[in-house]
Order: sequence, then C-alpha cells, then structure tokens
Amino acid sequence: MTPDIQDALKALSRQFGKDLYLAKSDTCMAAFKALKEATATEQKLSAVGKYVREWVDRSAVAIRFWTPKYAAMADAAGSAGKDKWGWVNENVTEKLQRSCTGSDFPGLWGGPITTWEPLEWWIRNACNQAPTFLILRDEPLTLPEWLRISTNPASDPIITE
Repeated sequence: MTPDIQDALKALSRQFGKDLYLAKSDTCMAAFKALKEATATEQKLSAVGKYVREWVDRSAVAIRFWTPKYAAMADAAGSAGKDKWGWVNENVTEKLQRSCTGSDFPGLWGGPITTWEPLEWWIRNACNQAPTFLILRDEPLTLPEWLRISTNPASDPIITE
C-alpha cells in the first residue's frame, strides 16, 4: 500500500470508529438518563431494551455505510485480485472490536482496554450509579435486581453473584 492509501485508510478507520463509538456511548448515556428517571422495573427494562436496540441499529447503519468505502479502498490499493472481501471483513471486524473495547481511545482510560465485551461495557455503564465509563473488567459485574429478573445468571458468563 502506498503512503497515500495508508493515510486514507487511517482516516477511513477513524471516521468509522467514531460512528461506532458514538452509537455505543450515546445510547448508553441515553439509557443511563432514562434509568435514572424510571421508577418501575418495567420502565427500566423497557429503557434498556430500547437503547440496546438503538445501539445495534446505529452500529448496523455505520457498518452498511462504511463497508463499501473499505471495498473502494481495497480496489484503490490494488487488492481486487487478492482476497478483497477478506481484507474488508478484517478491517471492519477489527474496528468493531476496537470500538467495543475502547482501545481506540487509550488516553481516556490511561491505557488500552481490550477485555470488555461490548454488551457488558454498555450494561455496566448504563446501569452504574454515575456515567463514569471507567468501570474495570476485573471487578465482578453485579447487575441491579431489576435487570437480574430478566436474566439467567447461571448461563451468563458476565454475571457473578
């Protein structure tokens, strides 16, 4: 890849990553606000479901928007004869993983965070007492009682008693 193509790929990855990260953090913050205002368990469960769905939908929109741009980048780099779609998939998947773990923003947390699963990150921060986005993975995740009702702790690896 030429330096121009590499720079364009970095810019593309930053833009895609920003869309994915904003989808996650915006919906998490909206859920946090809705949970603070909710009084009944049903309202809280509805808010979590609504904003998780919105996060998934916004992420899907970003993926659909940016994937063709990665394909065009592969063409511009002369990857058409090689495994173009494998390369596109690898880049899109890597960006998804990074956006879900926060490793594109290491300065905000003092170092790259690579162990959070995306839904765990979302639930931890939406259901936390304050929107800190700083909860570490080593701490056991204890779900609020109102959310625990709708889960099966025995089959969920992120839930600890």
